[in-house]
Amino acid sequence: MALLQGQSPISQCRCIASSIPETEAYTYHLADLIKSESLKIDGPKRDLGIVDFCTGTGCIPLLLYALLYRKFDHLEVLGVDISTQATKLARSNIDHNIMLGHLPDRQLNHDLGIMQEDIFQNEIIEKLEGRRWDVMVSNPPYISRRAWNYGGGQVGYSVRKYEPSLALVPGDDVPVPVDWNHEDVFYARLLEIACHLRPRAILLEIGDKEQARRVISRFLQHNLSINSEVQVWRDWPDLAPAGDKDCLLEVPVQDGSSRAIPIQGDGNIRSIFIRLDA
Repeated sequence: MALLQGQSPISQCRCIASSIPETEAYTYHLADLIKSESLKIDGPKRDLGIVDFCTGTGCIPLLLYALLYRKFDHLEVLGVDISTQATKLARSNIDHNIMLGHLPDRQLNHDLGIMQEDIFQNEIIEKLEGRRWDVMVSNPPYISRRAWNYGGGQVGYSVRKYEPSLALVPGDDVPVPVDWNHEDVFYARLLEIACHLRPRAILLEIGDKEQARRVISRFLQHNLSINSEVQVWRDWPDLAPAGDKDCLLEVPVQDGSSRAIPIQGDGNIRSIFIRLDA
């Protein structure tokens, strides 16, 4: 079923925190990679499982489902969030987009769902482990308490005034592993979850170049990084970079040297794409 009037489910989401076109751009790019079979996750049964952590009002899973449901015989897309208000809106967004014709009605062997869970509790691993999760996506809270309180950089005044801090800033009660920054704590937990779910690919939105450098540096010390490929995507990963933008990000590694990570697209640095078991 075609999307109406050139609109996508992500533009039709009624959100707590506003979805942005850059998030939509990398979601489309991820779907194109999956459809091109370059991720090599289309097995004999043509099954695909995608889980989106910190899903908010569900814009990313809605769009991925709309773009991929024709491609696979069995498709499961799941959004997970701790917020009661966000998950309620996410479920409403699914129904709203089905009503508008942007999504197909529920189909046999296809599932688009929303789960309310705290990803820092091990119950989420117990509920998801053993099921097929080929791709893991997350746009988690990644803004520092200082940036939230004083603005500048990642956070403008209007964001601090109108957006809920829960969606943008890690809480004070979340456990921070040794050598991780507080604003990066969700990435540490997501890598831990990935060890259990064993996806083929991970896509993580980040705040800026320095956060990308920190998160990739920690990932390269992780067991998950064996036989992996890492890319950094800019706002518009499908576009050629304009001007003299850097095409490599130098990331420090444990032995004191550095590793050059390719940067793709145009705009500001937006996300990290990891292909596991490459």
